Amino acid sequence: LLQVTNEELERRVRERTAALEEANELMGLEVAERRRAEMEASHARERYRVLVEHMPAIAYIWRTASHAQDSAAQDYYMSPQIEELTGYTALECMSDPSFLLKMLHPEDRERMLEERRRAAATGESFATKYRIVGKNGREVWIHDEVTIAKDESGRPIHAQGFLVDVTPQVTARHQLEGRHAELEALHETALALIDELDVQKLLE
Repeated sequence: LLQVTNEELERRVRERTAALEEANELMGLEVAERRRAEMEASHARERYRVLVEHMPAIAYIWRTASHAQDSAAQDYYMSPQIEELTGYTALECMSDPSFLLKMLHPEDRERMLEERRRAAATGESFATKYRIVGKNGREVWIHDEVTIAKDESGRPIHAQGFLVDVTPQVTARHQLEGRHAELEALHETALALIDELDVQKLLE
């Protein structure tokens, strides 16, 4: 009976040892897989960072607070290109989530605040144009494409978007509209002169 018991114990020890070795091997594989996944995620983040920081547009993220009010935001990100456009560094922007809103042109501020409030409340993405004022006082026209991300319950959690400098296009359009207005005024004046016979009035 003692011999059988010893054999049984040895068998159980062997089985336990084999189970532990298998578990240890599986744990090693899991750790290796986790490290590989972390490395791939790190490489993906680095590739994304390089892509974002070398594109002509300015990428940003602002996490909406619960029922965000005006400029309330958390976990803010701004790509480095903002400095070339405004003179303010990305760090200056990220240190104050309301920084971009503070740069808004006074005539566009209320409209933009209302658009952000509505987006934070409804989760609706939107696109808009507005002016910001840089560090040197230069006014810049911005096209802003905003996408609202939501959680599983449909609640807005953060907004991400791209800012594009459209100052040259807006300036060209304003100049074209000004020329059109001048030509229209000249045309109306010419029509009014056609039937005018008084020389003095024609000269005026």
